[in-house]
Amino acid sequence: MAAEVLRRDVLRKIGSSLICGAAIASFGTSVASADPVCADPKKLDSDATTLRAKLNYHEASQDPLRPCAHCAFFHAGAGICGTCQVLQGPTNSKGHCDFWLKAYTPLQ
Repeated sequence: MAAEVLRRDVLRKIGSSLICGAAIASFGTSVASADPVCADPKKLDSDATTLRAKLNYHEASQDPLRPCAHCAFFHAGAGICGTCQVLQGPTNSKGHCDFWLKAYTPLQ
């Protein structure tokens, strides 16, 4: 009987370890596949950093209908990063700031 209880305890610990390991592995995958940060704050000058803070710029828009990619001031580049006339520097196409203005799309 004591051997049976010990075996159950060991199996429970192994099972919980496997579950924790799988959770950590999946977390690592999601972090690794996250979109890149286009502008490293350490490489921006103080004026650019201050402007981004004042305009509440974020690398990921909380409103899926208002990302930088749909803004009149955004110019697409190679990959996910482009440039912004207002922020003056690398800008994430999935980002957003308070100066967002819907881009003009001609009627077809």
